[in-house]
Amino acid sequence: MRTFLSPFFGFCSLASSKGFLCLLFLTVSFPVFADSDPLPPLPPPVSPEEQRALTLFTEVFRIIRDHSWEEVSPQVLIEGAIAGMLARLDPYAAFHPRGTG
Repeated sequence: MRTFLSPFFGFCSLASSKGFLCLLFLTVSFPVFADSDPLPPLPPPVSPEEQRALTLFTEVFRIIRDHSWEEVSPQVLIEGAIAGMLARLDPYAAFHPRGTG
């Protein structure tokens, strides 16, 4: 008599009807669980140029945050950076953070 461990039914024997049902359940349910994708897709890779720009942005962000004469929230810094990027590209573009209209 062959016995195996099932996470749902404990030890199952293939000689019994319970063992057969256990094996059938595991066989049928495996493709359902194997097909699910629990991890989100990876973001596209960042080019070396983008990586250098993001590293510079992060360094400047930290310097301003840590050495400003008054405390400044990260949200204010990010919103200012976004507004500055848009202004650099198009003087007529505007950034409106959520909740401001």
